[in-house]
Amino acid sequence: MNARRMATLALIAVQCAAMASLTKSYSYPLAMLALAVLAPLTPKRLIPDGRATAFLSVVVGAILLTYAQRAEQQGGFTMWFPTYAMAVAFGRFFLFLQIMIVIRNSRQTPSPVIVALLPFLAILVMTCIGNVSSLSVPVDMFRLLSLFFAVLIAAYFASSLRDSAQGKTRAHVLRWALNIGFMGVALSVAISVSAAVQHYGNELDRLLGIAAGSSMPSTTAFTARARLDSMTRLRGSGGTKIALRIVSDDPPGYMRGIAYDTYAPPEWRVTGEVDALSPATSPPARLKDFTSSEPWYSIRDDGSTTWKPQVVWRVGRQEGALFAPLDTAWMATRSTGVAMDPQSIVRAETILAEFTNALSGKPDTRPLSVEMRESLTKLPDDIDPRITALALQLTRDANSDGEKIAAVLHYFHDYRYSTDIRIPAADDPLVYFLMEKPPAHCEFFAAGTTVLLRAAGVPARYVVGFLVTERNALGGYWYARNRDAHAWCEAFDSEHGWTTVDATPPSGRPSVEAASPMASLWDGLKFYGGRVLAATTDALQKAIDRFPQYMQAAAARLASPRWIISLLAVALVLASAILHRRNRRRRMARARDAFAEFHCLLGMMDRRVAKAGLRREAHETLEQFCARILNSPTPDTAAIVAWYRAYMRARYGPDLAVDGVETLRRTLPAESPAPQ
Repeated sequence: MNARRMATLALIAVQCAAMASLTKSYSYPLAMLALAVLAPLTPKRLIPDGRATAFLSVVVGAILLTYAQRAEQQGGFTMWFPTYAMAVAFGRFFLFLQIMIVIRNSRQTPSPVIVALLPFLAILVMTCIGNVSSLSVPVDMFRLLSLFFAVLIAAYFASSLRDSAQGKTRAHVLRWALNIGFMGVALSVAISVSAAVQHYGNELDRLLGIAAGSSMPSTTAFTARARLDSMTRLRGSGGTKIALRIVSDDPPGYMRGIAYDTYAPPEWRVTGEVDALSPATSPPARLKDFTSSEPWYSIRDDGSTTWKPQVVWRVGRQEGALFAPLDTAWMATRSTGVAMDPQSIVRAETILAEFTNALSGKPDTRPLSVEMRESLTKLPDDIDPRITALALQLTRDANSDGEKIAAVLHYFHDYRYSTDIRIPAADDPLVYFLMEKPPAHCEFFAAGTTVLLRAAGVPARYVVGFLVTERNALGGYWYARNRDAHAWCEAFDSEHGWTTVDATPPSGRPSVEAASPMASLWDGLKFYGGRVLAATTDALQKAIDRFPQYMQAAAARLASPRWIISLLAVALVLASAILHRRNRRRRMARARDAFAEFHCLLGMMDRRVAKAGLRREAHETLEQFCARILNSPTPDTAAIVAWYRAYMRARYGPDLAVDGVETLRRTLPAESPAPQ
């Protein structure tokens, strides 16, 4: 293996490592790396030609792009930027093209165009897979791999130019100096740009969002910080696009995405510590009726025996949010980095399957700890005193948490809904909303309700998610579109536990809109087709993940004497069959050659006999011809008849006498002079 091929293999290994670490999917990069390593061992007859390479590239590209489109239904591009799933698909495709180049050139020297194309594709791969979700990305690992990648690029070009530089010592030294200098400048620029992007990432995202306008889907609606326009922007970005599909007997209603515990004007924040969740090793027996191929996680074991099951299918990317109702007690999901915050919101670093099983039980009536109550009644120190005064005025006659909640809800009865709220630049948005009562959208109503309840001493939190009310009657499932994104308040009633408090006027809540039968049918076909494809993909992925276990178990079983003897017997039979087949092929090859020799000798004999005036007719067999010429004997008749009969014994006997060819050639009679 020469230096260029070693550098090529190292480049592919770095790309595979980066792809595996960033996408948390290991089967594809491992398969590509294995193909690259085994490329020199590829039999020549299996190396695809140009037409086969183009066909395979088109097929693989179509499969990857189709899978990406199914995984992220919000579209393939936002403005001129590919979305996460689409970028990963492009990265995988460019990696596949490199593997095809390596295989095709494994037994020959690549052309200069191919030499330059391979690192270009490698750079495209690293660029595409760098477009990852902002949730728990191993940035340091990617930086390290990127730096190593840049060094390998320089080593690759240096190894490619080494042969052409032989005999030109000064040019060779100068080229190395230029390569090292260029690599140093490139690394410095890369490190500086990477640090700047990481430091100013949020500002860049905001600028890109402004540049893209409403065509750029909001992926920041379910993150740890939320302004009072996040849901409005999500509804405005492709409002008719489906975000969730839910299989449930009852209307799902409020599906929580994230709950905020801290108000820091002008935004809400999640500040509570998250606890990592581990799959339940032995779920309660009462869950036996709810089979799931995914591990179960306990949200709160309330001892329920009556459940409301839901299967939630995510469409698109919601930054690791696992949507579920307020009363969820158990959740089954195939994800990595599953964690839960104090508000019972479950999130994951990487969601490997689009669906989640949720079981809702009894209302959550667990008493709040002192720290939790203090956190959920806390307001900013510089809160406008008019808000506190308003809350105390509204709840002055209330004697319980439930009455305080009802009083605050009643306050918003006179409000109107509008997405076009205009707030003076000098005013605090929430204070202006509560004091001046302008028409506003759901986020203002949810934030106002939460702040007023906290000021009145009722623990409350600001929640965003989807209000699911539409049902596909043909498909038998519920669904939420982007326009169904909603914000509401959850308050803790000392008597009844946690309850949903939605002060948004009915005109501002997601409503049921009758879809046409054809639209319902088409969406149902897409949904169930996607489920079949997802089930097939998941089964294949699980089989790949469990393959090492299967191999280990098989190795342990094969180590027993019984299996060793059996394998030796099978190997002996296979070896015998292979040898028999090889010998048979050799005999057939010799027979084919002998047939040609026999035919050639017979033609020579017929021509010589014809010159002597004895022509064999086309309809005559050799035996008939011999009998005819015996009736007209000549001095050469006996020799001619003997040769023909020897030919028939060798050619048409029970076994083809291959060795008879030489005998017939030696005994071939000499040419007789033509009769006068």
